[in-house]
Amino acid sequence: KEALIDTGIRRLVYVKTAPGHYAPREITTGREGENDVEVLTGLEAGETVAASGNFLLDSESRLKSVVSDGKAR
Repeated sequence: KEALIDTGIRRLVYVKTAPGHYAPREITTGREGENDVEVLTGLEAGETVAASGNFLLDSESRLKSVVSDGKAR
């Protein structure tokens, strides 16, 4: 549950793509418990998901997106 970022529109997790590199991945969730969330789609067995520090990964990802789009002010 700590790995989940709920934007209100989408539900994301950060998946490890290479050592020290993570990419956002949209997932579909099912049942939720106190500490767990069922993932119905969006992840494959064996993938590594960042379970903490997601706000840092999300902030960095948004910043890179803005800079690469040339919209930085």
